[in-house]
Amino acid sequence: MFKIDNKIPKKLNICGFEFNINEVDVFENIIESNEEEQLKVELDDDTLGQMSIDKMLIELKKDMPSDMKTSTFFHEIIEAWNSIFQLKLDHSQIHALENCLYRLFKDNK
Repeated sequence: MFKIDNKIPKKLNICGFEFNINEVDVFENIIESNEEEQLKVELDDDTLGQMSIDKMLIELKKDMPSDMKTSTFFHEIIEAWNSIFQLKLDHSQIHALENCLYRLFKDNK
């Protein structure tokens, strides 16, 4: 039915916006302000990915297991949808959707 092969593309079209996808060793804060508020993101050793709608960029931590990287990739895609469509999902909702989407692909190979 679905195929998940854990290969992360270098570019991805998300709802008409072309995002560059980078795998990085160290994160820099790529998040800028939006029209409603200044976004402050604290990056630490636990950060696995980040998305900037302004820069059309998704960054993923390079050295993590492939299943975790794929799940994080889905998380950042949902973050992009959240920004593009102004869904106002909180982080726990995004995390839940990430897990649902990942399991859908993983369980239905």
